[in-house]
Amino acid sequence: MHFYTVRWDEQEESETDRFLARFLDDETYREELDELVTLIEDIGENRGAVDFLFNRFENRATALPPNFPMEINGLEFSFPETRLRLYCLRLSETVVILFNGGIKSAQTAQDSPDLSMKFHEAQQFVRKIEEALREEDLLLDAEKKILSSAYGDEIIIY
Repeated sequence: MHFYTVRWDEQEESETDRFLARFLDDETYREELDELVTLIEDIGENRGAVDFLFNRFENRATALPPNFPMEINGLEFSFPETRLRLYCLRLSETVVILFNGGIKSAQTAQDSPDLSMKFHEAQQFVRKIEEALREEDLLLDAEKKILSSAYGDEIIIY
């Protein structure tokens, strides 16, 4: 299982690192962040990116966590009440691209002041990634669990 992330050209940190750094010291959302990180670790180490875990469809992207309670390592997580969202793109059971996210405070992501811009950015990233896959600028090898540049670059930039 491989997780990837994206980074804007002008940024030094990836979008996922920016998300984590933003909520790491925020006591209001610390428990939700810990639960989200536990979920991602469980996906990476145990479950894989099985389809049913990616059920919060936000237009072209998906938001984690899923919208149902679940047990991880003997602990019960109540994800339906979670306000924190992390956008991603599940390409296969072995490859997921993580973006950025924020706090969902309204009925829709677009109406949530903290999440609206991240929602739109996630849509842009998904469109560019899907286009690169169609054009074969990016290659997905689900069996090897990797996403790579068709040009042999170590860092994939779009």
